[in-house]
Amino acid sequence: MALEGLCLLKIENQIDGLKYPKLGMMLDYILRQQPKLLESTEIRDQHLLFPSSTYVAMIKFLMKCFESELEKNKSLEGSSELMSSVKTFCSLLEHSMSFEGSVELHVTSSKALLIIGSHMPEVRCYSFFIAFFFCSF
Repeated sequence: MALEGLCLLKIENQIDGLKYPKLGMMLDYILRQQPKLLESTEIRDQHLLFPSSTYVAMIKFLMKCFESELEKNKSLEGSSELMSSVKTFCSLLEHSMSFEGSVELHVTSSKALLIIGSHMPEVRCYSFFIAFFFCSF
């Protein structure tokens, strides 16, 4: 139901004129509601704060915000505002992959990091890429 409410289902391409908020605004809102999302895993006692399905819906929605923002203005790719938001988003993605998340959560987070990296190669998500590199061999 959450995916449907956020217009993330496959029928979303039938919705015309849908406008997503800026990535930075959404991240600020989410982090004001749950500041522990970016705390280190040691502080969070090695558990996700929400069920995996909640993280998946949140990540998919934030990716729509990111992609929408890039579509509106291709010159934003190098802006400091977007760069800061993307770095925060990458931290959130890395945290979501830290522990007992579902396979779907890990796949969604990994895909998001790869998409971000393809659009903004100057953004480094070190722990993900190091883990991905060593786990792939």
